[in-house]
Amino acid sequence: MSGKKLTGNGLTEKQALFVVHYLSGPAALNAAKAAEAAGYSANGSRQTGEKLLRNPGVAAALRERRTERNARLGDELDLHDAKVITHLSRIAFFDIRKLFDDDGNPLPMG
Repeated sequence: MSGKKLTGNGLTEKQALFVVHYLSGPAALNAAKAAEAAGYSANGSRQTGEKLLRNPGVAAALRERRTERNARLGDELDLHDAKVITHLSRIAFFDIRKLFDDDGNPLPMG
């Protein structure tokens, strides 16, 4: 790894950035986009992202950051998940007939 600056956890700067981008933002959970956002070439970013996910150091950093985030946000995430499930249930079980009058015409919005 000559010429590559290492961070405190033994990852290169680009690897550390990949971890950050992979876990948050528009590139979240998309290895190719996270690799590009971290500064790797767009050519072959899919292969680079997959390779980074298999890298033991990167995988360990991802696990560590997820564990930290879950410990920090655990109760908030549970509450958020419950709200999302409730909202999706309302949509799934909504009676679409309520959107139409007795003649089958759409009711006005508002």
